[in-house]
Amino acid sequence: MRRFGYRVFQAEWLTVIIFAVLMMIEILHPPTIGLANNGDYDRLMALVGLHYPPQDTYYYQRYDHYYVPTFVMGFFGHGFYPSSALLPIAVAWVINAAVHFGTFDTQVLFFIYLALLCYGLYWIVRGLRQSFSYVAAISVGAMSVLVLTEVGYAAYLPTLYSEPSSMVFWVLLLGLLFRFMLYPHAWWSRRLVWLCAAFFVTAKVQNAPLVLTVLAGLWGIFYRTYNVYDKRRFVRLASWLVLCAIVVMVLNPPSFIMQNTYDSFFTGLMVVAKPTDHLLRWFHLSGKLAILRNCSYFSAPSLAWQSRLVASGFYHKVSMTRIIWFYLLHPWDIWHGLQISQLAAYVMRPNYLGNFAWIEHKGAGAMAQRFDLWRSIRSTLPKNLWFWVMFSLVFLGTCLAFLRKPLPQVRAVAFLSLMVFLVALLQFPIPFVGEGQNELVKHLFLYDILFDSVLVTAVGFVCHFVWSVVHGRFVAATRQMD
Repeated sequence: MRRFGYRVFQAEWLTVIIFAVLMMIEILHPPTIGLANNGDYDRLMALVGLHYPPQDTYYYQRYDHYYVPTFVMGFFGHGFYPSSALLPIAVAWVINAAVHFGTFDTQVLFFIYLALLCYGLYWIVRGLRQSFSYVAAISVGAMSVLVLTEVGYAAYLPTLYSEPSSMVFWVLLLGLLFRFMLYPHAWWSRRLVWLCAAFFVTAKVQNAPLVLTVLAGLWGIFYRTYNVYDKRRFVRLASWLVLCAIVVMVLNPPSFIMQNTYDSFFTGLMVVAKPTDHLLRWFHLSGKLAILRNCSYFSAPSLAWQSRLVASGFYHKVSMTRIIWFYLLHPWDIWHGLQISQLAAYVMRPNYLGNFAWIEHKGAGAMAQRFDLWRSIRSTLPKNLWFWVMFSLVFLGTCLAFLRKPLPQVRAVAFLSLMVFLVALLQFPIPFVGEGQNELVKHLFLYDILFDSVLVTAVGFVCHFVWSVVHGRFVAATRQMD
């Protein structure tokens, strides 16, 4: 009993217990909350055999306005969408089937995500406590609780979106890396890291390019710091991870590629590239297409023009490769797009998606206001892109300074922090370049998580540095008194 009481007051247990309690209060306390379906549910529903309840006969009950908490269960195998988000949904399907076949309750999925988040947070905080200090651990733990309980993030958990899988697998990957640092000789711990990294880069198609920066972090920890792999073995495992990312991109349905290309061009590139006629000439397109500027794929003007776009060969002349090449040749345009993304990242919550179920009678599109503290705090931060460039340089310099420390655990944490920074940096332009301004706030979900990870890491660095200075002076003063 004493041992249990001692553990409860350790930083990692305090963090996990407080986090789990707050999350259950936030999501499950009546009226329960989630996030309305913008149409992305349907991508994952078909494969696991889920259908809308028969009483949801109206469009506004299924899409955009109201959160759908239960689904009718069928059998697997209808349709396909490449995403590791199918794994936790399939586990929730099995649990729901065991309890009561026929009804799929998304709160089961919420508890699966919550358990994985708690496990990841536990090892992050424990790793910091044993590698650095109790102050660093408790500061990062408190900041993590504040960030992850933000309703803009938590509302995704009891839903069929693929975004919560990205967040959960990211936190779990960091936690497993900290666990490896404490027990570097456990072979199964290394295997779990590789497996979780594969789940993270395959959760969404836009995660696939992040495989390069994830591998950079794993190379620094596994090969440079602990030397648990020789070069050939690491390259072989890295090749498998890259292959997983490539498979997800190749298996992305052609209809989604067409939609993303359209939105990237008309709601992204055409918005920032001036003059418009020069842009259209560069792609050998008719000047009449300027009328579709800032019109998303499913808007009325776009649907009316689809047949003419196909007939004119638009999708042969415009591809994601050519769009990226145009941005590289015109860097000011991508800078303008990044400024738009930076402002959208502070919004955090898509205001067109409601948080309450139809039975709660909260009104169409009503949004929950509970646990909204982190968004309010983050909105006070500078929004100028140049400020964050300077912040990034300072953060990068700090990571490089820690890489020169002799202790392997300190160097490993520095490599890990560097990986967090590089993944966030690479993820930043992907939503705007990939899909333009169409649902930009929602598509920036992963960047928001990664950006907040950088902020939490920075707070941990600062708190550890302040504690080291104060503790060093206290020890020095004590020795002088002796």
